[in-house]
Amino acid sequence: MKIKRILLSVSCLMGLALVQAQAQIIPLVNGDFQANTAKTFIFNSDGTPSGLIPGWVPSGPGVSPNYDNGGSGNEGVEATGNYGGSMHLFLNNLDPSVYQTSAYSIMDGDAFALTLNVGGEWADNGLHNELLSIYYVNGASRVSFASTVISAPQDWAYHSYTLNGVAPVAADGKLVGVEFQEVSSTSAGTSVSWTAFDNVVLGVPEPASIALFGIGGLALLAFRRRA
Repeated sequence: MKIKRILLSVSCLMGLALVQAQAQIIPLVNGDFQANTAKTFIFNSDGTPSGLIPGWVPSGPGVSPNYDNGGSGNEGVEATGNYGGSMHLFLNNLDPSVYQTSAYSIMDGDAFALTLNVGGEWADNGLHNELLSIYYVNGASRVSFASTVISAPQDWAYHSYTLNGVAPVAADGKLVGVEFQEVSSTSAGTSVSWTAFDNVVLGVPEPASIALFGIGGLALLAFRRRA
């Protein structure tokens, strides 16, 4: 009996390790924004996308030109001491969303997890609201199948957030992507608020890992019945 229990424990541990190993991280370009090594604006001074931040695309023009060129905006990639000197993307509430479509084709029943770090940099009322989404591509459209609004505190520090979502049948065979936006409202007299985004990761468990977990459960039942 003791030998059976030992073998069962070992097999469960091995199965768990295989489950973890089979969890798939979907490659995103510049998810940590380290491809940019110096301060880089996501919009030009006229509000048009600069195209200088690999992987990430604004869904439209910026409302305000960039701050360093005399405007009221200041959006892009930068390293600051508040975030350990690491490059991160900062956006303000006047701007559209930023998105990236991966090369991963959705399979039936895929359950996705989007994780990222978010830090409230500045707003006159201290409130920072961010819209996170996971979408699939349908022709020229991005169709969201999971979304949430989070509220990062204004403390110049990262907080980790996760958005989970199961792709619908209509998404099968289509590409998956992620999207986020600073959607804070500011008080009268203040035009912008800023939020930092970093370490964007999209993952999906592979069917093989789920099957292994199921096999482990059946093995456990079998040992109990024999005992």
